[in-house]
Amino acid sequence: MVFSPRGERLAGGGIGGVWLWDVATRPRAPDVLDAPTDGVSSVVFSPGGELLAGVGGNGVQLWDVKARARVDLVGPTGGVSSVVFSPGGELLAGVGGGSLWLWDVKTRARVDLVGPTGGVSSVVFSPGGESLAGVGGGGVWLWDVKARSLDRARSTPGVWWMAFSPRGELLATVGVGGVWLWDLKAGPRVDLAGSTVGVLSVVFSPRGELLVGVGDGEVWLWDTATHGLISHSEVLLVGV
Repeated sequence: MVFSPRGERLAGGGIGGVWLWDVATRPRAPDVLDAPTDGVSSVVFSPGGELLAGVGGNGVQLWDVKARARVDLVGPTGGVSSVVFSPGGELLAGVGGGSLWLWDVKTRARVDLVGPTGGVSSVVFSPGGESLAGVGGGGVWLWDVKARSLDRARSTPGVWWMAFSPRGELLATVGVGGVWLWDLKAGPRVDLAGSTVGVLSVVFSPRGELLVGVGDGEVWLWDTATHGLISHSEVLLVGV
């Protein structure tokens, strides 16, 4: 289940199809969208809320929310497990089975990226949409979205999480051996201070001056300018 960006619609997908509710009128029965016979495993709205993307065994589909019309994207007939829109909604990235695909939402055509697209397990767009970061295949990959080319590759095996800072100038990655901070303009990798064993995911503060890591009932807090560890503490779990 997922809400549209402005919250006026609620969409859901499953074996039985794809459903769309109008939140304001709250009908007892949703609109049923034309969906593949094997159903849809997940759905996501475009940033403007005018499109809905879904993935399933038959590939990737797009629906025009207003017209309720479905379009099958050109590309793999199956194997895509998740999709994400670029911040402007003009591109759709999908991953699954270790592969990465990119589509032009307007033309519905698949866009071929220069560089390795095999072994990629997850991707994330930068806040401005100018970069696409992917992990897998023994490293972290960064594509220039406009040029469709590989901007740089970073040899950091075993990465399972990544996050862009709010302005997109930093990329934080979490993996085997620690937490790293990448300056995307200057290029160097910084190993953050303090023991990072147990960190599973990270998130930047709204202004990007702090980075928070969590995992195994613990919380880490770093200063992104100095790279120093501000605090490291256990979290008391109540009622679990």
